[in-house]
Amino acid sequence: MGVKAKFKSGDIFRIPLPNGLGYAFAKGILLSEWYPDIDYPVLLKIYNKRESSKLLDLSFIEQEELILEPLLVAGINSVIGKDKWEIVTNVQLDISDHIIPDYKYFEPSNSTDETKAQRWFYIKDANINGKKKSTYENVKHLELFGAIGVSLLPIKVCIALLKNEGLQPSNFFKLDSFVEQQFYREVSQIEPYYKQSLALQGKAIQL
Repeated sequence: MGVKAKFKSGDIFRIPLPNGLGYAFAKGILLSEWYPDIDYPVLLKIYNKRESSKLLDLSFIEQEELILEPLLVAGINSVIGKDKWEIVTNVQLDISDHIIPDYKYFEPSNSTDETKAQRWFYIKDANINGKKKSTYENVKHLELFGAIGVSLLPIKVCIALLKNEGLQPSNFFKLDSFVEQQFYREVSQIEPYYKQSLALQGKAIQL
């Protein structure tokens, strides 16, 4: 099972955002509790909430309004602790928290540039061996398959939150690095998760 997780499913994290832009909040889920053989055991549900100070009122959690499709992440143990990601509370999971969303995937897989995609697929249950052929139009609303490193995650979350607030990310980020440019493209191409119809949230359109 690898390294033991330092958190419990249902823990709510307060995540410092880059450039002094406050805090985001996310629910952590250990998928390995239900899927023992899964390659990416940690799922984060990131709330549509940004605070400039350490928020005490956590009532927004009850609304379950998410800014991004639930993301698979890697390296979470390294950021849990003082001055990093704080665990502010724990909430009871519901059935929806056990569900792994679909993710999009393209080939050739040695490229990170979607414009060079020759074939599109969707991935079910976070298992690359079960990829299913699709088209870009049927998966464009999904997140790319793979685990995002926790050191980079706050950048993507912050860009998504700023755009959703009607703020221009270029006023806060130089957007001159590959990572920032990639995240900006991804966020610009996908509607905020909470604004998507229930039929699309985390689901590929079937051929």
